Amino acid sequence: MYLFVFTTVVLATTVAPNRIQLHSPHQNSVGWGGNPGRAIDGRTDGQWGHGSCTHTSGTRNNWWKANFGGRYSVNHVVIYNRQDCCKKRINGVQVWIEGHHCGTIRYNGHRQYTINCGGVSGSSITVKQPHNYLTLCEVQVFGSRGKGHGGSHKHSPVTQVKLHSPHQNSVGWGGNPGRAIDGRTDGQWGHGSCTHTSGTRNNWWKANFGGRYSVNHVVIYNINRQDCCKKRINGVQVWIEGHHCGTIRYNGHRQYTINCGGVSGSSITVKQPHNYLTLCEVQVFGRRG
Repeated sequence: MYLFVFTTVVLATTVAPNRIQLHSPHQNSVGWGGNPGRAIDGRTDGQWGHGSCTHTSGTRNNWWKANFGGRYSVNHVVIYNRQDCCKKRINGVQVWIEGHHCGTIRYNGHRQYTINCGGVSGSSITVKQPHNYLTLCEVQVFGSRGKGHGGSHKHSPVTQVKLHSPHQNSVGWGGNPGRAIDGRTDGQWGHGSCTHTSGTRNNWWKANFGGRYSVNHVVIYNINRQDCCKKRINGVQVWIEGHHCGTIRYNGHRQYTINCGGVSGSSITVKQPHNYLTLCEVQVFGRRG
């Protein structure tokens, strides 16, 4: 049995948005045993049979809600979709922070959707699906403690930066560089979604942004194997062009957040000088310009 525990590692002076702990999840109805607590159990693989996705009993006017245990300025929300069937039901799902509509999901075949909330202030999240069953395989909210604003903001929002043209210094065991941006974060080597270099020294992985961005933070998902290899993430460095954002210190968890403090750049490089480099997902968050 795997226990997925998420943490945030901040390695710079400017604080990146933190994961907000969600409390008291509830929804308008429960179908097929899909209770609301499943959306905050830390498991993102999206397989219904693994018992980690919610499900309503009806197809109209569905909602799921949780509170933050305090007031937060909400940066963005990440929702993981079901993968074994029924994936298109996520289309039209709405994310609300109290009375503020952050955005609506448009199904695109991916399993992870990021909705920007632009720093709106609130103490709870509601996810609505007016026109179909509502199934959520994980809900993650990111922000900072405090008042925030009521919905208008002067600066462009922090959003997930689309990564292009991934490449790495070598490929071993079929672990090609495109696997790090395929939207899958479960970290199971056998699922074919993690990169792998062929050697153990001076390894790197790189992708570009398709433009210039002010980079807020980077999230890296580690391999999730019980037999080996998890500690290889120790010492991995994150670089935005010539700026070293930080270095991962292995702590047994599988998700690491590295703060970049708004540094400007058009590409990311992830380096591992002293071991194989395996990345199961790389996500970059920032602002255009």
